[in-house]
Amino acid sequence: MKFQSFKVIAASIMLCLAFCFSGCKVDNKTTDESAQKSRDLKVGYIDSDKLIAEDPDFKSFFNEKQKQAQQLQEKFGGKELSPEEQKNLEKLTKEFAAKEARILGTFVAKAREASTRVMEEKKLDLVLNNAASRSVMEYGGEDITDDVKVKITELEKSKNASGGKKE
Repeated sequence: MKFQSFKVIAASIMLCLAFCFSGCKVDNKTTDESAQKSRDLKVGYIDSDKLIAEDPDFKSFFNEKQKQAQQLQEKFGGKELSPEEQKNLEKLTKEFAAKEARILGTFVAKAREASTRVMEEKKLDLVLNNAASRSVMEYGGEDITDDVKVKITELEKSKNASGGKKE
């Protein structure tokens, strides 16, 4: 009895494997056609870490933040803070966090718009973020980071020329 149920299970597994590895049709395409289509997929990628590190607004903010941190370190360096000093420091920290969030939000919007335009211009099917901090690509694809950087600059110039304000 056990041997017969084993035969049924083994036959079922073999049948499933046969379907998986054969050229079964799915949506009227064989697996070979699907594989060919995936080979034809044009993928681009951007390094958002590089883009943001080179963004003038973020550079300016980062330098301002570093300078402020150095001044605070020199002023308070290791001494006990009074409640008023602690409150002022917390307020300053919140202000910098809010400003950083605004700058990052603006950057993300600019980068998305620019990468979408580059994707359309280069007729890419997919754009991935391949920043060193969260890399998703091992090999292949087209690095469009510099193209996106150029497009961000072009978009900012056109917005400034048309009366758009820069933060």
